[in-house]
Amino acid sequence: MLVKDRKQMKAEAMINMLVNTSLTEMKGTSLRMALLVYIILTVISESIIYGGPTHQYFLKEPTDVRATLGEKVRLPCVVKNKTGECQWTKDGFGLGTDPDLSGFSRYSLDMSSSNTCDLILDPVQYEDEGLYQCQVGAVPGVEAITSKPVTLIVNHEPGLPHILQTKHGDVMEVSEGEEIVVECESQGGKPAADIVWKHKDGTKVASEIVDIVTRMDDKELFKTYSVLKFIPEKDEEIICTAFSDQFRAPRVSNGLKIRLKHKPRVDIEFSKENVQEGDNLEAFCKAKAYP
Repeated sequence: MLVKDRKQMKAEAMINMLVNTSLTEMKGTSLRMALLVYIILTVISESIIYGGPTHQYFLKEPTDVRATLGEKVRLPCVVKNKTGECQWTKDGFGLGTDPDLSGFSRYSLDMSSSNTCDLILDPVQYEDEGLYQCQVGAVPGVEAITSKPVTLIVNHEPGLPHILQTKHGDVMEVSEGEEIVVECESQGGKPAADIVWKHKDGTKVASEIVDIVTRMDDKELFKTYSVLKFIPEKDEEIICTAFSDQFRAPRVSNGLKIRLKHKPRVDIEFSKENVQEGDNLEAFCKAKAYP
């Protein structure tokens, strides 16, 4: 506002000089004529100082947004000295100046104050992704202004991962020493999900893992497919988890129980560790196998 105050002071000085000069030159004129000239010059000076056009400019411009599918999104646009009509564009296409934006069922303009022109998207969908700009039109003496373009990206939480081998049951029987292959899949993430294999106790499975990411049919979402190869050493349970950079809390699959099939294992136990000649001694034979 400092610039505007200086302009006002300069204008006032010029008008006062003009009024004084005019009155001085009209000393021989009637008092009535002099008073009329003074009034006219005063009105003109007030118009120049206070009523002339002022430039409009952004107090707050929109910024790039990453939103989650289904939430409410607000793109801010606040304009000082707003005199022109406000509208938003998406990918260069004007959305209109009507606050209800009747051509777009989920869009509206928040014009609750004279300087506000926020764009509301509720709920946001994938098709809303694009480049947005806030524009305020020109009026006589005032130029139009346009905000910098900003990008709206709509993300989605990774789908609940599932182990494909659990389709027909949650137990997998494998022979001792046999390498197994298990697969995990998470669909519908944006950005694509990262998959991590874990033992039931939460520790990571240290083995060969291959991840493949592909776009789904709608081209907006991703599917992550992970293959784990390892040799079980005991009966255990494994899970897979899915998360992404935007959704850090992992989603967890149902567990897959692994049962080792093995030949009978024989253990012999004695009733005493130390025996002497003539002592009674009992021996116990234990055998364990699966199945």
